[in-house]
Amino acid sequence: MDKKFEYKRPVDTLSEVDRNLLNIAEELSFSLPKYKAENFVGGAQITPYAKLKQWLIELRSREDAVEHLEYLLRKKEIEIELEHEKIEFVTEPLRKELIELGIKDMHIDLRKYQRNLKDAYKERQVFIDLVKEFMETDDAKLPNGMSLMDVFGNQEIEDKLEKEYWSIRMAKQAMLDMISYGRVGTGNLDSILMMTPEQQKEVMALASSYTVTIDRNITTLMGLAATNHNLIENELKDQLKIGTTNDINEKLL
Repeated sequence: MDKKFEYKRPVDTLSEVDRNLLNIAEELSFSLPKYKAENFVGGAQITPYAKLKQWLIELRSREDAVEHLEYLLRKKEIEIELEHEKIEFVTEPLRKELIELGIKDMHIDLRKYQRNLKDAYKERQVFIDLVKEFMETDDAKLPNGMSLMDVFGNQEIEDKLEKEYWSIRMAKQAMLDMISYGRVGTGNLDSILMMTPEQQKEVMALASSYTVTIDRNITTLMGLAATNHNLIENELKDQLKIGTTNDINEKLL
C-alpha cells in the first residue's frame, strides 16, 4: 500500500521531453472552471431563482460524485491489500506474475479514482463558493425581502417563480428567433402555445420588446464599430443586458 506504483514498459521509447509532458498531464486538473460554472451553468438560467436552483442541483450532483469516488477508492485499496496477501501463498512463478500484473492494473484504477476525486472536490467547492457569494448579493432576495433560499419548499412561491422563469426564457428564445430569422421558430412557438393564453401574451409582448431593444442596440454598435473598436467592446458588455433583478425583465442576456 505504501509503495507508489510506477508503470514501466519493456522498452521505453519516450524521450525526456515526452516523459515530462506525460507527468504534466498527470498532475493537471481538468475540473469545471469557476468562470464556466458561474456564467454558463448558473448564468444560463436567466433569473436569480433559477440560477440558485441550478447551482444547488449541481452541488448535490458533485456531492454524489464525491461519495461514490470515495467508496470506489477505498474499495480498490482493500482489493489491492487482499491481492498482496494472496501472493504470499503462491509459489508458481507464472501465477505469481499474473497476480502482480493484476495488482498493477488495480493501481492504474486507483490512480484514476484519486485524480477524479481530486477534481470532484474542486468542483464541489466551486459550487459551494458560488452559492455563498450569491447569497451575499441583492439578487438573493425577493422584492419583499424574503431570501431565495427560503423559497425552496414553499410550493406556492416556487410555482410563481417557475412560471416567471419560463415566461422570460421563452421570450428570450422567441427574441433570438425573430432577430435571426424574422419570425418565431416552430419549436419555440409550439412550446409557447402549450402555455395559458395569458402567459402566451406575456411571452410575446416581452419577446417583441426585447427584439426591438436588442436590434436597435446592435444597429447602433455596428455603426460605432467602424470608428471606435475599443468602444464597441465596452458597449456590448453593457447593451446586452436588459432590465433589473426585481422586474419581469430579468437579465435577458
